[in-house]
Amino acid sequence: MKPDVSAFHVLASKALSRVLRHRAVDIGIPMRADGYCDLGHVMCAINTRRSLPFQLTESVVKTVVTENPKQRFQIIRDRQGVVWIRACQGRSIPGILRDATAERVPPEAMPAWLVHFSPTECVKSIFELGLLPGGLRGDRCDVHTLQYDVQHGIVPTELHGNEYDLRAWQHILRHAIVPSEYPLPRGDVLWFICVTDAINAGCAFYKSHNQVYLSSKVPSHALAQTVELHTGYVLAEWF
Repeated sequence: MKPDVSAFHVLASKALSRVLRHRAVDIGIPMRADGYCDLGHVMCAINTRRSLPFQLTESVVKTVVTENPKQRFQIIRDRQGVVWIRACQGRSIPGILRDATAERVPPEAMPAWLVHFSPTECVKSIFELGLLPGGLRGDRCDVHTLQYDVQHGIVPTELHGNEYDLRAWQHILRHAIVPSEYPLPRGDVLWFICVTDAINAGCAFYKSHNQVYLSSKVPSHALAQTVELHTGYVLAEWF
């Protein structure tokens, strides 16, 4: 039986994510202020620890970078020929400069709406505290959100009751989330963020290489609507 190459790539992507988002500094891999690590050091660390059932090579890494549907990684080669790699977002490693890893978006260039996905168990704390990096665990550096285009979806303030089921929501979001080819994140609850309210509350937004909008926090009063995806219930009406 031939090995499942796609499964290998998934394993490699997860191993790279663990190192580049969370473990690099702890295991002795230097990380630049812009989040880049020497690819040679990263591969050596993963292979030495036998984190994968195969040897990670530069060829495999480049395939993972180019073919990952969420474009989680960036890879560059400097003038000396050294190859560097970084995670586009999702880091818990402190000391990385946001301005060096993502582009700050001026208020006038921001979309009107953003969306965020979360587990059901986070609903109460989000209503009370807003969106925090990594939730109550605090194990991330940024809140991750995606652009929502109402021209291809539903105006959030017009949502009431439980008019839409999971299949309908998947269809709506597949056409309304930008970029449209971005795989829908995991999560049971969808939060609609009014960007104007967030900016007026002092939120600054950055846009990563793979079009994810990043911020240090989103206050609860900027959450215009909340929907439980598998039932269609508008949760904001319960609070």
